[in-house]
Amino acid sequence: TIEKGNEFYTKKEFQKAAAQYKHACMLDTVSFDAWYNFGNALYELNKNILSTEAYKKALALTTDKEQKAAIFHNFGNIACREKNYKDAINWYKQALILNSKDEDTRYNLAYAQAKLKQEEKEDTKKDNQDKKDQPKPSKFAEECYKKSLALVDQYKFQEALTTMQEAAAKDKTVALY
Repeated sequence: TIEKGNEFYTKKEFQKAAAQYKHACMLDTVSFDAWYNFGNALYELNKNILSTEAYKKALALTTDKEQKAAIFHNFGNIACREKNYKDAINWYKQALILNSKDEDTRYNLAYAQAKLKQEEKEDTKKDNQDKKDQPKPSKFAEECYKKSLALVDQYKFQEALTTMQEAAAKDKTVALY
């Protein structure tokens, strides 16, 4: 049934391929190829959680470094698909530790690193824009704040609170303090 699954997979009939691989997994629960191929078919069907589970089972069934590297590569692809670039980078690095010659993994690592950098740049830009958009306290608000701090230093907490509440009723920027 793995062979039949491979035929469907080659034809890009991933639903049928997944069904064949699942059947193969049921017939031989310790078949690396069945679980790995099942994970691949599920990945193609955008079933990230299920493909991850199939890959985990395949991972437990092998000691081969290249096979493990291929699974880590696929974990990276799933993380990338979910826009979780930090995890993707870690998975690709793990794959390269096991198979340093894999150019696809090296390319995907560079892609994930570039996407993370772009994301961080956009976040910084957004944070800066948010800070720009925030109103500045008025002179009146600053004076009231200083007055209330002086009252707090004198342990006059109620007066400090009243000062800030009255000021907030007159000037919205007092709320920034």
